[in-house]
Amino acid sequence: MDNSIDLKGDYLFGRSPTGPTAVFAVDEDIFSSWQHIPDAVAGGGKQTPFELAHGGTPAFEYFGKNRRVSLLFDRAMAQQSLLVIKKLVEHPKVFDGVRVLVDVGGGTGEMLALIRDQYKHIRCINMDLPHSDEESILILKCLPDNGKVIVTQSILPKTPESTPAARDSYMMDIIIYVNFKGGKDRTEQVYAKLGFSGFQKTYIFCNIYALEFTK
Repeated sequence: MDNSIDLKGDYLFGRSPTGPTAVFAVDEDIFSSWQHIPDAVAGGGKQTPFELAHGGTPAFEYFGKNRRVSLLFDRAMAQQSLLVIKKLVEHPKVFDGVRVLVDVGGGTGEMLALIRDQYKHIRCINMDLPHSDEESILILKCLPDNGKVIVTQSILPKTPESTPAARDSYMMDIIIYVNFKGGKDRTEQVYAKLGFSGFQKTYIFCNIYALEFTK
């Protein structure tokens, strides 16, 4: 057995908190998108930089056809999410009244497993299918009167700032723009006007908040 390979795997995909994200970010299939930002801007946003780099194929459709990249993406998202969820579960009021929790786009389910370990009374359902936008919208429409949507997300400042937290949010906004059509971070004011009657936020850590939306 080649132990160096095993150790590398542990570092990239297990024990390092940022290894999977770094590997995904510099992968040629992902990194090449950044070269097309000028063309995407010049084209009025009709195609994302990722689509321009991959013959017009949207990111999630591309991931669905490329198992290697899909695996890199799932590991990167899972590792990032675990960092947030480990802090989120320390705020029990976020889960007040929650009996059933559906993780829309939950990847491999690590987030739900961590929440379930902490709140054993919650029934957890992981939903992650290619092109699941229509199903996700249906879930939101079927939200019961006493239900709520919980989003863990950074928040853009209302006006430009140069703080470390603001710079982190701006960078994430650009990353989303480069890869996903229509994707972007938002200000608190925009989140509060998404059509829900109730909105509140709970600070988690860094520039990440738990955003709670209720009917």
